Amino acid sequence: MCRAATRRTQSFGVANDLVRRVLVAGFALSLGGVAMTAQAAQCYADPVLAYEAMIAERVQAQKVAARININTATAAQFATLQGVGVKTAEEIVLYREMFGEFARIEDLMKVRGVGKATLEKNRARLAVLD
Repeated sequence: MCRAATRRTQSFGVANDLVRRVLVAGFALSLGGVAMTAQAAQCYADPVLAYEAMIAERVQAQKVAARININTATAAQFATLQGVGVKTAEEIVLYREMFGEFARIEDLMKVRGVGKATLEKNRARLAVLD
């Protein structure tokens, strides 16, 4: 276990119980009521850096979770995208039902109402998963 991670640091307002064992693989950590498991290959000498690394991992995990799988998404999920209304969302689902799953994100441009601009605005939120 990394001893530095158990050090108390008040200068940045990081509570001791949040820093303790922050990046020791396999330990569950409760942060803001959300339990998460910190997986790390290294131990940080500075608890503030360990805390920042943990937050960065959490943000990245939330971004991945917010992605829409275009092969399983509902019309309601497609309608949450920028520039995609209810009618276009229904067209995407209908196209997928008629022609099968999309092989890549760019295949969405085959649907009437989805152009390059709409695709580029939403590319970060889209995924093609099995």
